[in-house]
Amino acid sequence: MDFNVASVKITGNPDTGGWTQVHDFKPDDTEKLKVRGHLFAVIATSDGESGMRNVAAGREILARLHEEYFGNLKTSAFYALKDAVEKVTSEFKASLNENIEIAAAAFVEGVLYTACGGGTQAEVYRNNMVAKILISKGDEVVSASGYPQEKDIFLLGTSSFFKVFTDGIIKANLEGGSLEKANESFAGTIHSLPDSGNCAVVIISFTKSVTLPVLETEERISNQISSTKFTSLKPQIVDALNKFRNRFSKNVYVKREEFDTGREHNRKTVFSVGIILLILLFVSIGFGIKQKKDKDLKASYIEKLNQASHNFEESQKLITLDPIRSRELFADTRSIVNELISKGIKDENLVSLKAKIAESEGSILGEYKITPQLYLDLALLSNSFKGDKMVSSSEDLAVLDINARKVVEIVIESKKSKVVLGPDMIKDVKDLAIYSNRVFVLSSDGVYEVGDKANKIISNDWGENVLIYAYAANIYMLDITNNKIYRFSGAGTTFGSKQNWLGLGENYDFADFKSWTIDGSIWIASNNAQIKRFVQGVRDSFEIKGLSPSINAINAIYTNEELEYLYILDSENSRVVAIDKEGEFKAQYSDPMLKNAKTIITSEKEKKIIFLTDDSKLYSIEMKHL
Repeated sequence: MDFNVASVKITGNPDTGGWTQVHDFKPDDTEKLKVRGHLFAVIATSDGESGMRNVAAGREILARLHEEYFGNLKTSAFYALKDAVEKVTSEFKASLNENIEIAAAAFVEGVLYTACGGGTQAEVYRNNMVAKILISKGDEVVSASGYPQEKDIFLLGTSSFFKVFTDGIIKANLEGGSLEKANESFAGTIHSLPDSGNCAVVIISFTKSVTLPVLETEERISNQISSTKFTSLKPQIVDALNKFRNRFSKNVYVKREEFDTGREHNRKTVFSVGIILLILLFVSIGFGIKQKKDKDLKASYIEKLNQASHNFEESQKLITLDPIRSRELFADTRSIVNELISKGIKDENLVSLKAKIAESEGSILGEYKITPQLYLDLALLSNSFKGDKMVSSSEDLAVLDINARKVVEIVIESKKSKVVLGPDMIKDVKDLAIYSNRVFVLSSDGVYEVGDKANKIISNDWGENVLIYAYAANIYMLDITNNKIYRFSGAGTTFGSKQNWLGLGENYDFADFKSWTIDGSIWIASNNAQIKRFVQGVRDSFEIKGLSPSINAINAIYTNEELEYLYILDSENSRVVAIDKEGEFKAQYSDPMLKNAKTIITSEKEKKIIFLTDDSKLYSIEMKHL
């Protein structure tokens, strides 16, 4: 329903009680009027100082309120109004060093949005009853929204106004619905009271808006011409149809061959007018039904949409302050939007919010849907090369083909490659390690450094089920069978005897081992998706936080001393997850190709995640979280 909106503004005279201003603004700009509507505001302080300071302060407060409310038209009116009142109240309370009361209401496309702060209140007079809508206390800003009804009278006032006038007095002054009478009653009382400078109210009425069409016709049976004004749609139809009936219920006489052309003309006129009015009636009824249906539909979802918009805005504000809470709010927003879309809701604000969610999934949720790029086809480097294991150090990586007893070394930046181990250099290969351009392989009889030739650096004195890792010129060995970690200290090209790296009394079961990596600490991932961190031989507490969905099975982990994050390959969920080294979730990259990934290495310098697939190809993912 369209309303005529009228208002009266009442303020006390500035005195020791304080000062007030009441504001009523309807923008000329069509877009602002559609998105922000008709704004009303009441402002008061408890400062009794009079003069230019109050006038200047009042203008400045109103200017800031306008700037905040009308500045960013992308925010919903509900939250734009609340945020504007919150921000301006906080700013001027600090700068003026006194209590500031601000209440504001905006009538936007049939919806009344309200926000109250500093003690202000909002009431509605409906069906001869007075009801509280909002009561603010202290620094709290409260807000509400709703659809006005015909003959509603809405009051937005300061705390002192509602102390002076009880609900009974307010009801008595508003009976009859006359704003003029209400103005006389309230203003007379306020101006007669001492210390009423901070007493103010804006009273807003909503009455039915009717546009009256005017039609003129020339007709009377007596052939006299007169003008008939149709003052409403239903009387038009009744009058026209009665005339239509009367004309055709009478006998038509034909005398000789003469024909009453005037009477025939009148009949045609009445018939045409009746048809036109009947069409107009059906059109107006149809339009009214559609308008009511649209209004009811909007009422069914507007609160949820407003909540989703607010959650989205809050999630953006909290990205750096509280990332976990930011992601929670964002997830709630996405859930509400998906729910509304699934119900077939069509709203331009919903479409806009959906687009914003899609744009912000990476920056807020840390979720990136990517398309991996082919980095290198290993089969092209060496005939029938099959990648079984991949390791990296600094900006180099190496890939091992166990059956062919071949190792290929690759420079990450340039993709320059070379074969550093051929099948004729060593009888068997079980594992691979690399550090600072030095490549090591594990054989059944020991550890070899390979390049132009294979040089045995450590002889075998361990069990069958072991793995090696090179870090800081040392060789580390994980003995899965005996649940031990050994270190072979390096000095140039030679290595010392094995030493137990785990602290005395530290006993662990590595039977469920899946992957490991070293950056000074030793990180070990197990088949049950746990990650253990060992610092100087002792297990340190570590858990992953803020990741959804959680990881059920880890395929590989990777980090080094140059990387800020630990990277986890979760093939089951087709993703690579990045967490910081305290366990906080940072980002996840997902694509169906990752379901076939065997292992990963990363270079934050090159902003690449590189993974090895079952078909012996290397693919790269561009990092976006750095």
